Amino acid sequence: GLESVGFAISLPVTGALVYRPSTMNSEIQVLDNLCKMLYESVDNANRLQAERALAELATSPECLQRCTLLLQSGTVPYAQLVASNTLLKLLTSKTGVNLQQRLELCTYLLNYLGERSSSLPPFVISSLCQLFARLTKLGWLDFDVETKSFPFREPVNSIARLAEESVDRGLLAVQLLALLVSDMNTMAGVDSISKQRKIALSFRDCHLLDIFKLSTSMLEKVIGASVDQTQLQLVNGLLQLSLNCLTFDFIGSLSDESGDDNVTVQVPTIWRIEFSAFTDGGVISMFFRLYNVLPMELSGKVLQNIVQLSSLRRTLFSSNERQAYLAEIVKGVKAVMERPDKLRQQESFHEFCRVVSRLKSNYQLCELMKVEEYAEMMALLADFTIHSLRAYEFSVNSTYYLLSFGKGWYHRCPM
Repeated sequence: GLESVGFAISLPVTGALVYRPSTMNSEIQVLDNLCKMLYESVDNANRLQAERALAELATSPECLQRCTLLLQSGTVPYAQLVASNTLLKLLTSKTGVNLQQRLELCTYLLNYLGERSSSLPPFVISSLCQLFARLTKLGWLDFDVETKSFPFREPVNSIARLAEESVDRGLLAVQLLALLVSDMNTMAGVDSISKQRKIALSFRDCHLLDIFKLSTSMLEKVIGASVDQTQLQLVNGLLQLSLNCLTFDFIGSLSDESGDDNVTVQVPTIWRIEFSAFTDGGVISMFFRLYNVLPMELSGKVLQNIVQLSSLRRTLFSSNERQAYLAEIVKGVKAVMERPDKLRQQESFHEFCRVVSRLKSNYQLCELMKVEEYAEMMALLADFTIHSLRAYEFSVNSTYYLLSFGKGWYHRCPM
């Protein structure tokens, strides 16, 4: 049951998702074979035949039951993947799924993941977590008049609590939250911009800060602790979760912010009020410490978080706070260059160059010059830039950020 996996939800099950034994064996054999044929057959004609047959599944009146059957009794991992992908399509198809069925499916998924995640391959878990995220997003505004509640919102707090229970449960909970935050930030599955904006801003106001605080408090515990391979997976998930929070479309602009020009992270004012570590430098300082203690393969993701934290809107700070915050960034950047071993990895090097470029785009030269370690950082940066230009393995796209760092500084600050 839900209680056994730590989700404090109670939703009725009407039997719509239950398959009868008399039909199960023959159905599952056919569906299993089609899934296996689709992903394993070397014969193009067979694969095409399987693809067509499974495509018809999405338009079948029994789609929901058959997909649940595949999840429940499929004998090949591809069966669960096909079921998950088909259900994702069903949610926005003309056939659709009614409210009660969506609630039952949401409950079923959480139970299923809680009971079986340890035996499922990562690609299946990821697909099922994505399905849960989409179900939650599409039902976010659904209000139950009888219970006077928003039933699709209820699991979020339960999942957040589960994250801190154990490494295994935590890994699943963090993945669910990371994909939920990510999906809330896209138009996928939503038929209008106004509805997407309403959903995203409601999610931002209800949960986003708490989820970000959860990710940072759990990451804080990593510093000074010995981390095994399983815990590294959890840390990787937490870094992705915090990054998804920091790259959220806070103001509902729905603009493409994939470029690096004039990117500002528009964090709501409430974040500085309710989470002082965000603006007093505590959070960004922690990420620089994480960079020092975590293995090289996680360095790039740590630096991606630092890029966002270096880009917080100026109006979030008072002038004194902004100066102190800048000092933390300069201190961190200087420390990275003093121990440059991890920057040999292309991704880490690229993200570090982006951090440097954000110093220029988000701060003024006169502010930078007031920082005590400014001169030392600039000397290190000059050497680092020259060395990087000589290193053929580093991308021109990355070194561009270093070269553009000094360009145009002086006209921005009165002498």
